[in-house]
Amino acid sequence: MRRLFIAPLAFGLVGLVAAAPVAAPKATESKPAAGQHDAFSFPKDTKLSSQQQELLDELRKEYEPKLAEAQARLDKVLTPDHRKVLEEAHKKAVAAGKKGPDARAEALAALKISAEEKSKIVEAYEARNKIMAEIRAKKSALLTDEQKEHMKAAAAKKARTIKN
Repeated sequence: MRRLFIAPLAFGLVGLVAAAPVAAPKATESKPAAGQHDAFSFPKDTKLSSQQQELLDELRKEYEPKLAEAQARLDKVLTPDHRKVLEEAHKKAVAAGKKGPDARAEALAALKISAEEKSKIVEAYEARNKIMAEIRAKKSALLTDEQKEHMKAAAAKKARTIKN
């Protein structure tokens, strides 16, 4: 369970830095674009009932505009050069053994920008993270206990594979 919580946090910064603005996927699209995280997806072996899929579609309609707005705020203050510096600095911090907030703080420190700009970046990330947390909670509420257990087992198996 701990890995389920830590992994999204650890990769969140890199994912947010590299993510493009969220656009509504076409009905025929089954996967998000390369390098883009689909906040509304489940692992491919998680089968949703038609009612669950309808609720997930409603969730998407509700939150996609909020995600797009949060991304637009971030794009106003974070240039492509800033994104590149953040990503490289975060990788270096993680390689040096830093985790979570320490790695993010070191990455932000690598940006040569004003304190006001840094605070705007942090605020934009926090707003996006809050929206993502709401989405994860509501997605989890859609699942049956059996589906939740299946996902936990799959995550544990993946963690063992990565560990070995």
